[in-house]
Amino acid sequence: YGLILVLLIFGIRAYLRRQGRQQAMLLHAERELQASASRLKLATEAVGLGFWEFEPGSGRSLWDGNMFRIYGVNPESFDEFSDHWRQRVLPDDIEPTTRILEQAMLGLCPYDVQFRIQRGDNGETRTIRSWGHVFRSAEGLPVRLVGINEDVTERVSAEEKLAQRERDLKAILDNLPSLVSYWDADLRNRFGNQAYLEWFGIDPATMPGMHLSELLTPERYREPR
Repeated sequence: YGLILVLLIFGIRAYLRRQGRQQAMLLHAERELQASASRLKLATEAVGLGFWEFEPGSGRSLWDGNMFRIYGVNPESFDEFSDHWRQRVLPDDIEPTTRILEQAMLGLCPYDVQFRIQRGDNGETRTIRSWGHVFRSAEGLPVRLVGINEDVTERVSAEEKLAQRERDLKAILDNLPSLVSYWDADLRNRFGNQAYLEWFGIDPATMPGMHLSELLTPERYREPR
């Protein structure tokens, strides 16, 4: 019995040491997780990203502080996610945005969509990009959607202004009676104005990528340039 008692004591001590090591590892992992969450929170706040979660089964939803700032709403007024979100999204954008969300839930496409909202505090219209990931059960059913919202209003406005300037420049060049085009170092076309249709019968829209030899006759192409 004495030997059994000694072995039992050693076994209990080994068990307690192992439990202590496991608890220390769990505590360390918990601290690392908290640190990672803090770093993520600081990063999202620094770049103005809003973090949200939604559980389709229970209807439970969660917004972080940036989400409330992006939408211009008071956290105390936050109730049901879908109702609250619909109140802010412009009517023309609700149906296409909801369709993409439903398709993402079914696994037909990733969730990545852009829509416009009307802020709750000042009524200003803003453009939002929203993307996220659908977590599923072992049976493949959607159980949680985690995503990020970003206010991309200034970026979209800059892209629209740039596109408009390009359209204006193209309109000016297309109204010139002379040939205007750009050919790169490999003699591949990058742009041609409308005069090419009148001179060569070639639609300028088909010219990008065309080699100069396809435009000129063999004799003219071989001439010193």
